[in-house]
Amino acid sequence: KPQGLRTVGRDKLVLLTWEKSAAADLAGYRLYRSLTPISGYQEVVKTEFNEYRDPVPENGVKYYYQVVAADRAGNESERSETASGMPVAPGPTLVAGAIEADTTWYAGASPYVIENEVVVRDKAVLTIEPGTAILSRGGALVVEGRLQAQGDGEHLILFSAAEGVERWAGIRFANVKEKENLVKFIRIRKAKTGISCEASSPRIEACELTDNDTALAIQGAFSAPIVTGNTIHKNGQAAVIISDGAKPTLSDNRIRDNAAEGIVVRSAAPAILRNAIAQNRGGGIAVQGAQASVTENNITDNGPFDLAGEMTGEAVSALNNWWGTAKGLEVFARIRGRIDVRSVLGAPYPEGKPVELPILEAKLSGPLKTDGFLILSRSPYRVTGDVTVEGGAILHIEPGVVLQYDRNTSIIVEDGGVVARGTADLPILFTASGASPAPGSYANAVRFTKQTKANSLFSYCIAEYATTAFDIYYGTPEISSCHIARNAQSGIYCRNDAAPQVSYSTFEDNMGEGGIKGVGMSNPSIHYNNFLKNAVLVQGFSSIYIDARNNWWGADPPDTGLIWGDLDKSINIKPWLPVPEEKAFRGRK
Repeated sequence: KPQGLRTVGRDKLVLLTWEKSAAADLAGYRLYRSLTPISGYQEVVKTEFNEYRDPVPENGVKYYYQVVAADRAGNESERSETASGMPVAPGPTLVAGAIEADTTWYAGASPYVIENEVVVRDKAVLTIEPGTAILSRGGALVVEGRLQAQGDGEHLILFSAAEGVERWAGIRFANVKEKENLVKFIRIRKAKTGISCEASSPRIEACELTDNDTALAIQGAFSAPIVTGNTIHKNGQAAVIISDGAKPTLSDNRIRDNAAEGIVVRSAAPAILRNAIAQNRGGGIAVQGAQASVTENNITDNGPFDLAGEMTGEAVSALNNWWGTAKGLEVFARIRGRIDVRSVLGAPYPEGKPVELPILEAKLSGPLKTDGFLILSRSPYRVTGDVTVEGGAILHIEPGVVLQYDRNTSIIVEDGGVVARGTADLPILFTASGASPAPGSYANAVRFTKQTKANSLFSYCIAEYATTAFDIYYGTPEISSCHIARNAQSGIYCRNDAAPQVSYSTFEDNMGEGGIKGVGMSNPSIHYNNFLKNAVLVQGFSSIYIDARNNWWGADPPDTGLIWGDLDKSINIKPWLPVPEEKAFRGRK
């Protein structure tokens, strides 16, 4: 029985194709035609080929066809499924206004030219044959009824702007949430928005949306389309925009090389799974005030971030995706905001298996013997007891994380390190857990108690309300672009041979012993910082000559009564800055 009988109408001609038979004793095929679908079939031709051009006397008449395979003895196979074909006058065919009754657009009458907006009314069905071309002079195809636009792998349906038109309005589904609409194997180009779903849930499958402003816009609580197997690329703005309570499912799509974001989600709840989202220049996925579920996607090489979420509120669920790496530090560099990525794929989907990242629980206490991460989606963290970093472990802290310390608690670094890299707009906050914090509410943000080979770094951090924010017995941590304020004894206390590098930071309202104190053989390097309203600016009681040049000490010249130590032998403050250092971080705006 022959399979896949297809027809395409042309001018007084019907083109027929079908799949080749695999029978070893195949002699050829016999094609039958009728004016009715059930009976009256007469043989049209015997042929050895799996195609035929059937000349017919007039256009606009529907013909029905069946084909059989015949062996060398003349025996016929079971007849194929019936296919209809209608010869049509050649295009262009001009269309405009309302479609009130069921209508078919034929490939042979292409191109259809949308002169003004075309509206498929509530009770009507517009069927578009494979291979049909539709060109618009600007107006949209608005679907209030049903659209069945199904091409195939060899005969795409093309929608584009007419010659001389820069952009057209695209296909717009308007309030057809309960109607079955299908667009499959179509190509949409040069639209302001390729497909808009307004309280509508069509199935959009195996299409190419390219060279539009926005490829796909889905909005409204009753919009839950299935968007699967499409190629969405090289569009000029955000490729897919999902908003206003929409709940689409995006699966197995290729969303890449768009000029802005691949997907933007605003106040909606899409399921985004098994997609390849890559090389979108405005970012992979941006989630704003929404609850997207992002699972088993390959999200790589998007800029500036692969996934960006809100800084507050519930975290975006983004489990078991491939980010181009399974290394936690590299994954976190590719995301921004409150994103739950505690499990990633170890290789691209579908080969990759889930890998758990060492993300710490929200309550912190006890030893940390292997690398761990504090991430924004679990922030704020509560330090309920001393946390001891040992065994060469590194504690990584993501931008925007808040650590709240109970009384008499600290993060204590023995043999390990802390890497806390915030940003100017997402600083990391070390603060007290109480409702009314005051200086001295907890012991230390970080205390370095033993010699270690691991490096520590703090940038764009705020350390406040401790007894001493950074108490450094040993080591050379880098403290840059931090705001160290409202601590009871010291901002930084350097002991033994500690040699922190302190730059572009602001020391403000520190009580007791003030901004920075150095004793023993400590050798802090202190440059380009601002010291504001501290009880003491700096204390230099180390046996090493402390280099504290190029800082703003709150006045020009500095009040040397607030600088404790021998200015000739213990601490060098010359030259100082005559005005505050503009690049020094001043904390939250």
